[in-house]
Amino acid sequence: MTIFKKRLNSKSSDLVHPDWDALNENDARFSKVARAFWLEAVLRNPLQFIMMTGKTVATALSGSTLNLHLDPESFWKAQSKRSARRWQTEPQYFQRLFSLNQAEFERRRAKGRQRKFVFLPAMRWVDRHLRWWGYVPGSSGGGAISDFPVFEPRPLGLMTSVGGISGLPFSQKRLQCLALFLPLLLYLAGTYAVRRYFQPVDWIGFVFVGVFLALIFQVLSAIHSYGRRFQQA
Repeated sequence: MTIFKKRLNSKSSDLVHPDWDALNENDARFSKVARAFWLEAVLRNPLQFIMMTGKTVATALSGSTLNLHLDPESFWKAQSKRSARRWQTEPQYFQRLFSLNQAEFERRRAKGRQRKFVFLPAMRWVDRHLRWWGYVPGSSGGGAISDFPVFEPRPLGLMTSVGGISGLPFSQKRLQCLALFLPLLLYLAGTYAVRRYFQPVDWIGFVFVGVFLALIFQVLSAIHSYGRRFQQA
């Protein structure tokens, strides 16, 4: 999908069509043509569109909640990779902005990588267990690693799914669940592939977790009440 989007956003006449460069300069016509492409693709391939939307939603929901910049080792590793070429081509850039040379930068990097944040293990636990979904590298035929991951449920996502689905037939608040469930699906379908766009509806997931816990409590209460009546009988 990224290749497809970059291809259409490109102004090169060789990638799409000789007239595509001029069309990119006309926002109104470009929007009209892009919308026509989208509508035609959906109508001709509805199942493929639904599968693609589901996969991109799952990909976004599987994104890590841990900001790697808060991990000193990951932060300095990224800084070294990002600045390696500039140290060779424009070393005065760092001297001008940060007043340090490459040797001083390496000393700071080595010292910074040794720092430890007290809450980093807890943050990793939250990222591992309180993510909606997770994924592992997929495999294609012959055991080779595939480009597309295999999704797997995480505890929070599993409780959300069970709570949302079971809340419709079993919860006393089924109408409220339905009122949240339908707009949630529409929102996910309309904003797929971008994790930060899901933040406005993350709270709905926690509501469904509450529905799941409430159903568990109701089941346990019913078992307890039945057991007491059985003992009294």
